[in-house]
Amino acid sequence: VGIAYSQPIAAAGGTPPYVFSVTGGSLPPGLTLSNAGNLQGTPTSGGEFAFTVRVNDQPGASATRNFSVRIFQPLTILNSTFSPGVEGAPYAEPVLAAGGIPPYRFS
Repeated sequence: VGIAYSQPIAAAGGTPPYVFSVTGGSLPPGLTLSNAGNLQGTPTSGGEFAFTVRVNDQPGASATRNFSVRIFQPLTILNSTFSPGVEGAPYAEPVLAAGGIPPYRFS
């Protein structure tokens, strides 16, 4: 979410030029599919999105394929401060994260 995305979709066979379109499902909000087959834009919300793409060639032959793309929220650390510790006493405070792709590893 919030990061520019670009993924070309290619076709082969038939007679170019090809024209691509979405015929079912829904693209992630903020992304578009160009007539040339480039899925691009800046996603505005996360989730898994399934859609069908059709490609038409010059004489009008067509093919379709189902796709899905998962958009993740940006990885962030949720803590902004930690509680104070006492010298010589055990201390434990969890570091909390959200977004990205769990499981998280901290260093």
